[in-house]
Amino acid sequence: MAVSPTTRRRAPAAAGPVEAYRRAVNPRKVEVLESLGWLNSFREARGSWLTDAQGRRYLDMVAGFGAIGLGHRHPRLMRALSEALGEGGPFTVPVGVPAGQGELAARLCELAGGGLRKVFFGNSGAEGIELALKLAMAATGRSHFITTERGYHGLTLGAMSVMGHDMWLEQLPARAFPAQRVPVGDVDAVASAMQRAAIAAVVIEVVQGLGGGHAWEPSELRMLAALCRKRGALLIVDEVLTGVGRTGSWFAFQEAGIEPSVVVTSKGLTGGAVPLCAVMMSDEAYEGLFSGPTRAMIHSSTFEGNLLAMTSGLTCLRVIEEEDVIGNVASGCAAGSRPCSGSRSACGRFADAGS
Repeated sequence: MAVSPTTRRRAPAAAGPVEAYRRAVNPRKVEVLESLGWLNSFREARGSWLTDAQGRRYLDMVAGFGAIGLGHRHPRLMRALSEALGEGGPFTVPVGVPAGQGELAARLCELAGGGLRKVFFGNSGAEGIELALKLAMAATGRSHFITTERGYHGLTLGAMSVMGHDMWLEQLPARAFPAQRVPVGDVDAVASAMQRAAIAAVVIEVVQGLGGGHAWEPSELRMLAALCRKRGALLIVDEVLTGVGRTGSWFAFQEAGIEPSVVVTSKGLTGGAVPLCAVMMSDEAYEGLFSGPTRAMIHSSTFEGNLLAMTSGLTCLRVIEEEDVIGNVASGCAAGSRPCSGSRSACGRFADAGS
């Protein structure tokens, strides 16, 4: 019997993790890491430390871009996830009500306060921003947005449309929808932009992450929220990075006492272990999209509210409360500079720390 060429082909020799990544994932990234001297593969992560294959230890100052707020492999989170794996419950529940989803949603609404009364769970901050934009368009019937210069909201197509830097859009012929950019804190610029188009929502970070730590003052946030209400636009606050205690409050917007229409958070709920985002919304935002029984599943996700994600979110909230993580953050901010109480840049007083 003849042997087909496919049968004859041998599997390639086994490669180490770096070479396998180079071959099959992203060789351009490997080139960049090599040029910077950062090319490595880590075998262990504990607390604030990473260990490479040669046993060298590194203090992890990147911390998963904010996802490792409790440290790598926090023991309470590892135990909770292990217990969930062993209990035998379903990981996903496409028909029915996932265990833990209502409990985590109710707790987040309680912590966020104000008019945020419904929560949708997804897998990433960018996915959460996509839903936030959809909620705004459905609630207002409009498709134009306002965003901030240097703002970062994720790399899916809708999220990229409200990015504050052209670099992310250079290779694309068009945005998914129009968005006007304004400087952080410039409420007059927002008002002018609203004169030029009917705006579905203003999308902001209270404190910018990748954009350089630029922050809105509480007074500016209050004026912005009032302007959005007056013009019938939703206020979407991206707290993917700052949410769940990073600024000394559960959410950074609470510093100003405002009530956003939609708040997206993610990293602080993950423990650096399980993908999860939460989109908290007002009843107005909810009803605009989920407008009746025929729209009950108008937005959903395969792994929405999955067992491990809900376990991670609930455990992270308990750890933050019981270990007084927010108190520690607030004390550190008081000793330095609160993000919303001083210079336009939240990092202004620490600009020379690296030297």
